[in-house]
Amino acid sequence: MKAEMAGYQCTECASIPNTSWNSTRTGKTNSAARWISAALARCYAVSVTYSTGSSPIFSVARIISLPILPRSFYARPTVEVARALLGKILVHCESTNAGENEHIAAGRIVETEAYLGTVDPAAHAYRGMTPRTRVLFGPAGHAYVYLIYGMHYCLNVSCEKEGSAGCVLLRAIEPVTEIAAPSGSGPGRLTRALGITLKHNGGDVTRGPITIRETAGTIFEAGLAEPFKIGVSPRIGIAKAKDLPLRFFIAGNAHVSRGG
Repeated sequence: MKAEMAGYQCTECASIPNTSWNSTRTGKTNSAARWISAALARCYAVSVTYSTGSSPIFSVARIISLPILPRSFYARPTVEVARALLGKILVHCESTNAGENEHIAAGRIVETEAYLGTVDPAAHAYRGMTPRTRVLFGPAGHAYVYLIYGMHYCLNVSCEKEGSAGCVLLRAIEPVTEIAAPSGSGPGRLTRALGITLKHNGGDVTRGPITIRETAGTIFEAGLAEPFKIGVSPRIGIAKAKDLPLRFFIAGNAHVSRGG
């Protein structure tokens, strides 16, 4: 398949196959593959302008000056959000001593995975709303944090219109401040590096302690000014719908978890 828009051909989208699978619930061919193809066909390939090399360490003042992504950024198809988040800055701002001091840890997002809610057998929301997944069915732009293997936290961001339950798993960051772990490569290491735990589940990422910030047109462009290519692959570590090309990463970036 080839995707074109205003004369622009998206080489990343062109490499993605039309994939389908049979739903165990309905016995019918799932429409998610067609949805993915349509979403990618609308994609502009997100030719953002940031280096694939190591990011410099930035001051807290510079991090705070970056504009926070609005809710409208997340209230659109999950695949588009997963691609567009690459290159953005994930920030955790933790207040201490009754708010008098702040500790900030941040990293540039270099790897994501899209989960398509009730049409995606690999998604937590596939079987509908539960107390655990309620946040995914609410307004876009909220954190969905869960624990895996009894030891690793994973951070997702809710997408789509309310009730659709799409979300993006943030898989890896490239540190731009000092972090609390040696690496942010992999979803468990990412949350450990930024100090994100279950207490952040349900938080509003447009105004809470965890935010995602824009870099285009900001001071970050001075040090991160080379375009990157978006790599695409199947998602990692899942047993269902495992062949769908819903993992996106900055190709060649050393902080991508693996296979990048």
